[in-house]
Amino acid sequence: MAQALRDRDAITHNYVLVETEALAHRRLGARAVRALRRRSSLVDHVSFELMRRLDLHTALALDDDFAREGFELLPG
Repeated sequence: MAQALRDRDAITHNYVLVETEALAHRRLGARAVRALRRRSSLVDHVSFELMRRLDLHTALALDDDFAREGFELLPG
């Protein structure tokens, strides 16, 4: 079984990342979560998908995750 796992690409999903962040926060604090976090949150990804489906191009956001995904930001 271990060999079979080594021969495959690893995958995950955002729910696993959310759980990992929560566990890291409880055990290690906010600094550890910031070091761990290297991609947008689950909430951001849901927002990206919804905005694309609704053909929206501008986001009211305070971080650059939306800009990295190609959306305009307010405040600009």
